[in-house]
Amino acid sequence: MNKYIALVLAGALVSGCSTTLNGEGANVRTAHDGEDLSNCEFRGMVTAKSPEFAITPGQEAEYAMNDARNKVGERGGNIMKMVTSDQGTFTGVTINAEAYRCSQ
Repeated sequence: MNKYIALVLAGALVSGCSTTLNGEGANVRTAHDGEDLSNCEFRGMVTAKSPEFAITPGQEAEYAMNDARNKVGERGGNIMKMVTSDQGTFTGVTINAEAYRCSQ
């Protein structure tokens, strides 16, 4: 029984660290390679980071992408152009991106 309680608590701790998309972030898409953003309004740079102890590297990347989209959305952007992405062994994923507001 104690093993089950420990597993439930561990799962709650890990899931509590996840980054989910908020309302603004859900409307942000990533720019395609070579996409012309010259008619879009630049809204600044964002830096996003995953939690350092996600279960898998893929989960770290997902958390960082969600964080980046949320931050672009908070700046009023709807397009995110990736600039750099780095994944360290014990440091999680860090993404630097440019935020743009484009007419749709």
